[in-house]
Amino acid sequence: MEYFCDSLKKDGTQGTGTAFLITDRKGTRVVYKGKELLLIFYARISKENRFISWDADGVTFALRKS
Repeated sequence: MEYFCDSLKKDGTQGTGTAFLITDRKGTRVVYKGKELLLIFYARISKENRFISWDADGVTFALRKS
């Protein structure tokens, strides 16, 4: 599934791009800018399932449906 991905580092640096959310038998992960970011073990998901956000290594990521 295709999403817009925004990232925000603690130093205020921001990034944006297209990301793909992939779920298979290995789990759920995000491919962003050609790299597999991480497995999502805990994420905040909106009631409409239109927004997913999580924190990892000092970076806040947010996916929103395109």
